[in-house]
Amino acid sequence: MNGFKTPTSEEVRQALRRIPTLQLRRVFFEGNNNPMWVRPLAAAGAFNSPPEPVAGDDGYIRESYWPEIDYLTRMAEIVPEDVVEVLRSLSASGNSWVRRAMFEIGAKIPAVHAALLVPMIIEWGAGRLGWRTDPRSQVSMVKNLLDDEQAKAGVRLANLLFRPRQGGEHKEVAVGLEEYWYTEELPRVVDSLGAAALRTVMPWLVEYEQLRGSVTDEFDASGLSRSAIGTRDHSYPSIEHALIDAVRDAAIDGIAATPEASITLISRPSILLLRRITLFAAAEALSRMSQEGRETAPIVSPAKALLFEPLSSDDSCRVEFAQLVKAIASVAPDELKDLPAIIRAGPFGSSTALRERLRRQEDDEDSLDERVRERTATWQHRLLAAIGSESLPPELQQKLSELDSEFGVIELPLAPDIGSSSWSGPTSPSTQDELSAMNSEELAAHLESWRAGDGWRGPTHEGQGRELTTLISTKPLALRGIANLIDRLRPTYLRALLSGWEAAIKAGITPDWDQLVIVTLAVLERTEPSPFPPEGNDFDDDRDYRHAKHAGIGLLEEAAKKREDFVVPERVMEQLAEILISATENDEAWREYSEADSGSGMDPLTTSLNWRWSISVRGLANLLTHGSGSPWYSEALSALERELKRPDQRGASRAVMGESLAKLYNNALEWLKANLTKLFGGNEGISVGQQVALTTALATHRYHKDVFELLREPLSAALRLDEPIAVGWKGQFKPNDQIGQWIVGAFLSGDVDLNDSLVQDFFALVSPETRGKTLGHIAWQFMHMKSADTDITQRLGELWDHRVAHVREHPEDTAELGDFYWFVKSGKYAPAWWLPRLIEAAELHGDLNSHGMVGEILADAAPAYPRESLDALQLLLRQEYDPDGRRYDLTEHAAPAVIAAGFSSKDEQLKKDARGFMNALGARGYLELEQRVQAMLEPPRKSDA
Repeated sequence: MNGFKTPTSEEVRQALRRIPTLQLRRVFFEGNNNPMWVRPLAAAGAFNSPPEPVAGDDGYIRESYWPEIDYLTRMAEIVPEDVVEVLRSLSASGNSWVRRAMFEIGAKIPAVHAALLVPMIIEWGAGRLGWRTDPRSQVSMVKNLLDDEQAKAGVRLANLLFRPRQGGEHKEVAVGLEEYWYTEELPRVVDSLGAAALRTVMPWLVEYEQLRGSVTDEFDASGLSRSAIGTRDHSYPSIEHALIDAVRDAAIDGIAATPEASITLISRPSILLLRRITLFAAAEALSRMSQEGRETAPIVSPAKALLFEPLSSDDSCRVEFAQLVKAIASVAPDELKDLPAIIRAGPFGSSTALRERLRRQEDDEDSLDERVRERTATWQHRLLAAIGSESLPPELQQKLSELDSEFGVIELPLAPDIGSSSWSGPTSPSTQDELSAMNSEELAAHLESWRAGDGWRGPTHEGQGRELTTLISTKPLALRGIANLIDRLRPTYLRALLSGWEAAIKAGITPDWDQLVIVTLAVLERTEPSPFPPEGNDFDDDRDYRHAKHAGIGLLEEAAKKREDFVVPERVMEQLAEILISATENDEAWREYSEADSGSGMDPLTTSLNWRWSISVRGLANLLTHGSGSPWYSEALSALERELKRPDQRGASRAVMGESLAKLYNNALEWLKANLTKLFGGNEGISVGQQVALTTALATHRYHKDVFELLREPLSAALRLDEPIAVGWKGQFKPNDQIGQWIVGAFLSGDVDLNDSLVQDFFALVSPETRGKTLGHIAWQFMHMKSADTDITQRLGELWDHRVAHVREHPEDTAELGDFYWFVKSGKYAPAWWLPRLIEAAELHGDLNSHGMVGEILADAAPAYPRESLDALQLLLRQEYDPDGRRYDLTEHAAPAVIAAGFSSKDEQLKKDARGFMNALGARGYLELEQRVQAMLEPPRKSDA
């Protein structure tokens, strides 16, 4: 074989005696390119004992690299029979390198040999295929088998990887591949399955729906799995949607090739999702064959038969049913002569079947008859509209016209019933452009006179209200000059009008102030129910003025803000302030807030943005921003004090005060100082409401020296709490993180030193993880600055050294060093500064995780600092086992460059250490490391040009 010589038994024994260590075995097997050694080595037992995984004291599973498997993988294409014989003897091995090689080899050797490995892999089971195994290799082995006449073995392996099975504790459904790889690789398998794809993959989809509970003996909700069979609903990986796509595409090809057999096959399970797929696939196959000029008659008859089956008349099949009718109409319209009988029969094939589905024990027969008639008419209307008049026979065209007259034209008849991609909310009878084209009188008259119908997803007052809000936000004078709007417009439109004016004020566009005052006051004073009978469902038209009042308070809160670029006339501001202050005297909003269910999970600040009462409290605070000289100041302050006395258990008003801290500091400082302890707590303690105010203030404000000094006592009290600090706003950081950022910010600004009581309290009272996270976050902030103040970076460096000194004395606090990688990544510190500190942090910590941030930076530093870089890398990689790949950037980016820098050094000990480290990493399985190092050491070649 190409001049290769088979070794004698004695040569094999001598070779094996000379390679007792891992390093020597690696050199031998990686350098051996003679395939004739496979059988003799196997006979000598060279492949009998791959190392097994071993559990360490720390709970990690470790296993040594086995260089023999690399040799077998390289020889497999040359002597596949010999290599497969060796692999079959390793069926009991749990070595992940062996299991990885099974698939790599099975993907590239002739399928007749690869098929011999399948029983062993099946015996392992889907959950024991080896954590090192590449999913692409697994699927490539399946394709190799399917493409090379080993279909039986290929389907068995495909079933192992792709067939859904009962999941564990946290999953309804389990498969042999991760979800991403499942969705990526399934199309490759379907392609190789060819004509067998439909009968292979369809059962996977059925089992998936059954396992997830959408299909049971009692009900079938699978029709809701997909809004449109033709397109996927979601961009994220989804096993279910991958299966739907695969079955759909296989069904289209199958129906085009063998129509009757394929339709029978996929129609056999009476599952709504499969019926939708069948209807769609039949329509698509007809359309494609017609466009290609191929004979369509063989498809028409079995496809038409689908239309008569009761399952096809389910509401969830409406769009696909219509698509199939349209497809048949385009190629054989005479075949639809029986369609009127199907439509007359109604849903589920007969009124009797529908009656049984709708029957309830308490219904009398008369009401049941009415419900059957209503349901049938609705079904007929929607289905005929989806088919379209041009595809209907004359009798049904007339029927559609009658239904349109009775119920109104359905504007989007083919819109799917489910899925966010098909319907985004209430629709409007008029577009914004159409509303904009009307003058004030026309617009008011239109809003006053328009009535919502009962059509399926037809236009609603809510939909038109949203268009009105958008119009008013840019054209706030659209209804200028129209009097008595409170009596002419529904509450829905009044709410839309007030919301539009609020948006206009935010954008700095001037409304008709007099009209705005009149309407706002009238809405807030309204006590009687709406005189307009609500039309549509619960969210289609406001039943009363509660939501309009909410919009009115929101408008007042926005108008009360002090602005530099947009000024509300003082006369108007006085009127609005009076309306807002008067509104808070009414207990209605407070009762609504206090009596509501508090189990929504919203934090206090978010809650404050969603309730009329707390919005009015924020509005009062905004009124104070105009200063003590404003006419309404004292009344607004009194009203604010009154509202803050209410027993607010949900904390919304406390969050408002925290959010308003800067406003109060700048415009009501004396009042703030006098009430500081009451609002935020102090040395005597800090209540839950005060904690909410404090943490909201920290979360919504940047560090400020004067405010920091103001909050000293509340900060100290919060740090000394035994229980977790109450959260005002559930942002990225927890309360102790926020307190730490303010305290460290004070130190970095030079406002306090390390002996400050708050600095000492923070580093003494919070957890080491929180301390480290605080320092790391500030270093992360440096990374995003184009330039950082030298004094500030120097002070942060000093603080870091101070904390490292603490950890040396208190090894139990090593977690404080866990985020040092941000100092390296920030780019604001030189390698001469961070390298020795990285080494020390890694030494003290023991298992420092660089989170993929320092590999390339360490590589860049290596030529100038080869010894320090090697020491740092060795410490960062001292843990052999890396199950989550968190050290990938170190082995991929840092290791080759750092080791090459060591080899290039004149320091002989450094060279020796670098080689030893390279061999150690090679023993762990980083096989290409030496070649990459050598490539870095070789001088660049001159261009042939």
